[in-house]
Order: sequence, then structure tokens, then C-alpha cells
Amino acid sequence: MTTLRQVRWGRIGVFLAITIGWSVLVAGALFAIGQRSLDDSTAPWWIPVLLSIAFLPAPLVAARVLERRDGRTDRLRVEFSAGWLRHWLSLVLVTAVGLIVLVLAMVGATWLAGNVMGRPDAGTILFTPADLVASILTRRPSTDAADVAALAAVTPGLWGFLAVAVAATILAAATVNGLFAFGAEYGWRGWLADELSPLGSFWANLVIGVLAGIWYAPLVFLGHGYPGYAVLGMGFMVAWNVPVSFLLWRLRQWQGSLLAPAMFHGALNGLIGFFWVVMAGGHPLLSGPMGLIGIGVIAVLTAIFWLATVPSVRAAKASAELPA
Repeated sequence: MTTLRQVRWGRIGVFLAITIGWSVLVAGALFAIGQRSLDDSTAPWWIPVLLSIAFLPAPLVAARVLERRDGRTDRLRVEFSAGWLRHWLSLVLVTAVGLIVLVLAMVGATWLAGNVMGRPDAGTILFTPADLVASILTRRPSTDAADVAALAAVTPGLWGFLAVAVAATILAAATVNGLFAFGAEYGWRGWLADELSPLGSFWANLVIGVLAGIWYAPLVFLGHGYPGYAVLGMGFMVAWNVPVSFLLWRLRQWQGSLLAPAMFHGALNGLIGFFWVVMAGGHPLLSGPMGLIGIGVIAVLTAIFWLATVPSVRAAKASAELPA
């Protein structure tokens, strides 16, 4: 009870009112202009761009409003103090290693469940260039024979495609994707995580994951992530965000900066975009990257990463507590 009283719930209520209200406005605006399906396989190309620009900054704005209101130290100056660029370069390597491990685990779990065990709801991993071209055309149809031929000429098999896609995702995560994801991380794993710190890391991340999932709910209602499952998809979005919150919070703790979770958040956004190309079929609530298979892979890898970083996190904490 004492711990609960240490949390400034009123401030958190204002934070949630801004972020979730912002999400409702974005979803409402899309609905009003006639864009009533955010299914990634059918939505126009500008939808992900719009969501990055108009949706992801909401937690940053909410956190900055409350920081100014409280007269707190400017976290942005702390995050981008001297030496941040050198640290950013090391985070590119951390993100690359983490993304490669995640991609291989996600592909492996889907291949085992779909290709080997024959569960169509799990999806099937595509290996040949012809299958990958057909998958790309399914999501972005084209009737121009020249365009289809050009696409077929440059599309490699699975491993070549993954190499190119992962490299492009890392580049995007280190630049534009990471920049927009920083807005989300500044609020969720930054301001809110600090506000909930009296609860301890487990309960704080559980709460953050649930609230971040609710933040996405208005978009999920329009088909984002779980097309065809407007209501049930909201629960799955919460389930996805809980292990993701533990992962991103641990990255911040391990690396000592919000740039780490921001960059990896940007990588996750890229992963979701290209993973659907290498997978055929699958049920939105079961298959990767955001169904039960994807949630399970993220949860297992997060647990392994959490345990593996215990010594370094403890050492960094002990060093920070030493008198100057």
C-alpha cells in the first residue's frame, strides 16, 4: 500500500488522457476521411508514414507537458548530452545483433509450426524467389507485366531477401524509424517508467505494457495488426506490448539511454513490415509476428536477454551508487 501511494497517479492520469485521447483523434480522423481499414496488406503506402508522424509522438508530447509542469530536469538534454553520437554508433551494433536473433527465431518458430508440423494457421515460410514475388504482389498488386518481370529479376530467395531486409531495417531503425520511435519511448520507457518505479521493474513493466496496448486500441479497432478482429485484437495488442515493454525497458537499463529502446522499437516496426512478405497464410491471432507465435518468441527471447544482462546491469547500478 505504501508503494502504491508513492506513485503520482494523478500525473499518470493526465499522461494517459493525452496519449490515449491523441490515439482516438488520429483513428477518428482516419475514419472520417474514409480510411476505415488499417490492414497492412490492403492499406495505402502512406498509412505507416502518417502513423509514424501523427501517432508515435504522442507519449513524448505528454511527457514533455508534465515535465514542464513539474519543473523537472530536461531529459532531452540528458539523452543528447556530449558523447551521444558515439553511443548511438554502438547501439547500431546492439540493434543489429538483436534483430538478427529475433528474425531467425521468428522464422524458425513459424517454419517449425507451419512448414514442418503442417499447421496452416501458423503460416508457411516461403523459400523460393517465385514464392516471394507472389507474396509481394499479393500485398501490393500490379498488372504491369514489365513491373512484375523487373521484380522477379531482383528478388532473391529467402536468405538473400532476409539479408537485404534486415540491413534496410537496421538502417531505418538507426535513422527515421528510430527517430519517430523515440517519441514513444520517451513517454513509455522514459517518463512513465520513472513514475512507476516505486512498483518495481516487474509490476511497472506489466502496467506499461497494458497501457501501451490500450494506446493502440483505437487503431486496432480499424484493423491495425489484427485485421478482422477489432475487439479481440485489442487484447492481443496488450499481450504483444507486455513482453515488448520488458524488452525495451531492459535495453534502456542495460545501455543507460532511451536511444537503445527507441532504435530497437524502430527495428521492430520494420520487422513487422517485411516478415509478412516471407510468410504465406496464417491466422492473425496465431501466426507471427504479432500473433501467439510472435508473442511467444518475444517473451522467450526477452527472458533470456533479461537473465543474460543481470551481471552487467548490477555492475552498472553499483558503480552509479559509488560516492563521487
